[in-house]
Amino acid sequence: MTLELVLLTGVSGYTGAHILVRLLNEGYRVRGIVRSRKAETLRKAYAKYGDNVDIVVVEDLVKGDFTDALKGVSAVIHAATPVPGREELKDILKITREGALNIVRQAVAAGVKHISFIGTIGALLDFTNPVIKAPLTDKDWNPLKEEVALDLGSATLVYTVAKTQAEQALWKFAEEHPELNLTTGGSWVPPRLCARIVPDRGLVSPTNFIGPFAEDFIITPGAASELSTAVMTYNFLAGPEKTLYTLPFGHVDVRDVAAAVVAAIKVKGNHRLLLTGEWFDWADAIDYIATTRPEIAPRLVKIGPTSQNRPVIDSKEALDVLGITLTPWKKSIDDGLDAMLKLEKDWIEKGVDLTQLKNNEWVALGEGGANTRVEFTD
Repeated sequence: MTLELVLLTGVSGYTGAHILVRLLNEGYRVRGIVRSRKAETLRKAYAKYGDNVDIVVVEDLVKGDFTDALKGVSAVIHAATPVPGREELKDILKITREGALNIVRQAVAAGVKHISFIGTIGALLDFTNPVIKAPLTDKDWNPLKEEVALDLGSATLVYTVAKTQAEQALWKFAEEHPELNLTTGGSWVPPRLCARIVPDRGLVSPTNFIGPFAEDFIITPGAASELSTAVMTYNFLAGPEKTLYTLPFGHVDVRDVAAAVVAAIKVKGNHRLLLTGEWFDWADAIDYIATTRPEIAPRLVKIGPTSQNRPVIDSKEALDVLGITLTPWKKSIDDGLDAMLKLEKDWIEKGVDLTQLKNNEWVALGEGGANTRVEFTD
């Protein structure tokens, strides 16, 4: 029997690598889309899977021709997104919006029935507002205008506006194609998983991703930017001179995100699904690490106070519709920390400068958590 073939963009990334593993474990074949500079490296990494993994090159998501890449494909998962800092801010808006539309248009024209799109919780709320009105629902949208985000010069704000525009553009596309049933998913933090299925499309939005790296995930030594939010776990080891504050959005295991994306391409009906993991604040994590790993306790940061005791979204509908279960938060911390400590050891042995790793952008984000307040209205 021929296995179903899924087209996956962003296959070289932290989340994309987990999605690939999940697809293979569920019996799919995967065709991964990458730029040419990463193609040979990934082909070597996944050669052991034989014909079940095919790595193909499309250089430009906005103008690229996916005709050949879509041949024989039954579903598309669009996990690629421009990373703030790697692209000009104004380009992020166009690449994110037009890239998503380009893939969806060509996929639908090719007769693909299922499409998944990964978004961010930033499409649900305005990060410039210091007060988050919770719980967030599938009716919420980020109202921030692109001109404001660009004027402020914030890569994070531009990213959230870009993902909002991309999702709304895909909704508009669906409205113009009444034969399609759109199911969109709500939020994890800060990257959100939006699984879209065409004609039964699902979009799932996640909170901050934590957890280990996928098997065969390729990381350039010293390149902290390639670690995505996996590096957040490492920030717990930033030292007692640092004070971090629990991010108000919540967390989700990256493996649960992969499970949700894959489950979403099989869901029928119209849904916008919000997904987050078990709630814990960072003080809980620090206490747990100090108790279970006393040898690294001297490296642990201080955690600022928080009055929040639950996430800003409710994942019940997502879990019911997708039929998945959540990874316990302590396992996410354990597995994520093990992965980062192994990476640290490997880089030290290779003589890699750890400056980028120790001063990554998520340290600053964690320190900024003190400026955000959540008000629950239910």
